[in-house]
Amino acid sequence: MGGNILYLDSSALLKLIVVERESAELLSFIAGWHQHAVSALALTEVLRAVRRRAVDEVDDEARSRAETVLTSVALLRVDEELLRTAGALGSPLLRSLDAIHLASALSLGDDLAGLVTYDNRLADRAVSSAVTVHRPG
Repeated sequence: MGGNILYLDSSALLKLIVVERESAELLSFIAGWHQHAVSALALTEVLRAVRRRAVDEVDDEARSRAETVLTSVALLRVDEELLRTAGALGSPLLRSLDAIHLASALSLGDDLAGLVTYDNRLADRAVSSAVTVHRPG
């Protein structure tokens, strides 16, 4: 992976929205990259996760942070070809949404510098696909 685009999955994006133990180190790490990409799938995944976590007036603040984060990254289209690629990925342990994230990252080809994820199954499959995995923090 010698590219210049860092792919972030939804588990990484959420750590930029909801402060967790790894959040500060993740923010510092991604600041070193000028281009960040996510699957358009993250729009739904992240906004739904924020809704599940926030139950009071923090709701609006978290949703606002989510929108800010989601508009600061390049969104990769999910089309039929990408879905077929995701469906054909090897491991039976890889869940459908994680397969879409991995297929999205792989769609960047030589431009992919690496994938940031905190999901063990996705990380394992990405490594098997010769993708550099980062897990700051």
